[in-house]
Amino acid sequence: MGSNPVSLNVKCPTGGFYMSYDGYNGYNGMNANGMGMNGMNNQNVHCEKRDADRQVRSRIFGTSAVLCSGICGYVLFSALIGQVLSSFPMLRGRYLDSSVFGMFFDMLYSFVCVGLPFLAVFLFFVFFSDEAPDIRFGKVYKRTNAALLIVAGLGVCFLGNLIDSMIIDWLGSMGMEFYSYREATSGADVPTGAVEFLLTSVRTAVIPAFIEEFAFRGVVLGTLRKYGDAFAIGVSAALFGLMHGNFTQVPFAVIAGIALGFVCVVTGSIWPSVILHFCNNFISVTYSTAMAQTGGNSVLLSVTVTYGIIFTGAAALGIYLFRSKNGLRLRPSPHTCVHGKTLAFILSPTFILGAGALIKNMFDDIVK
Repeated sequence: MGSNPVSLNVKCPTGGFYMSYDGYNGYNGMNANGMGMNGMNNQNVHCEKRDADRQVRSRIFGTSAVLCSGICGYVLFSALIGQVLSSFPMLRGRYLDSSVFGMFFDMLYSFVCVGLPFLAVFLFFVFFSDEAPDIRFGKVYKRTNAALLIVAGLGVCFLGNLIDSMIIDWLGSMGMEFYSYREATSGADVPTGAVEFLLTSVRTAVIPAFIEEFAFRGVVLGTLRKYGDAFAIGVSAALFGLMHGNFTQVPFAVIAGIALGFVCVVTGSIWPSVILHFCNNFISVTYSTAMAQTGGNSVLLSVTVTYGIIFTGAAALGIYLFRSKNGLRLRPSPHTCVHGKTLAFILSPTFILGAGALIKNMFDDIVK
């Protein structure tokens, strides 16, 4: 995603049925040892609940180990491609000097570094696990509501971009500067003609919309939804933000990831999040092009685009909430009692390796 205007019933995982934690309401006498039957049942239920929670956390740990291997694959392939560019000066020179070659190379980079690892994760779940992702490729529940949520999500993305800019400005006031911010504001990637604009749109808007949504709203979110929609949206947004690997984009990407996750879950299909992702990035490309043509000094254009989309998104959200009975209600997890789900996820070795490498990249982004 671009950084520019960016009843207490729990399903038992072992028995396959619902067990109630409301307690035993039968005979209230005393047993031979003087213990009330309610006390015995409550104690037994507590032990069963604890064992069930432990099994759920174990499953989340294993799921994380597989999912985050996609993040590790992204880090590994990115490093290999960087090494290839460093090892072949002619290839690196062509990449830097030819904008068209660089764009095609970046498209290939998206397919190899993001698409392949998460495709491998998806195939592993399908063929070797019972944790197959619940990727909704079908129609949306209601088209009008989906359109409203896409507009509302776009407003959230631009609000996230505004918050991101404030954070960067605040860090800059403390003397922190970032290589990624220098590159983003240099104007080097701004298209100068119709062909470059088309290629830039494909590289920046079309390909990421399909590949990244498949990876994060499809494979990651779709796999974790069985543990609760809120948990799935939060984890997928956090991984989506980390994958961007620099301080200039991470805050924006996390906020945008939450909006994309909500849109995907509430509409019942991945396609609205793909459209939202595309629209955000395409507007970013168009905005950057327009700003370059005006010399980058059009404050009116910047304010109109940013706040216009934010307010339009807020209006769309209000209309959606007025029309919809369920609002933004998320599906709860059948494992509502489980504590430590997030901790179980982040303790997997592949999460530690992948997230650690991406966090290192974030600190390497700081200008020394």
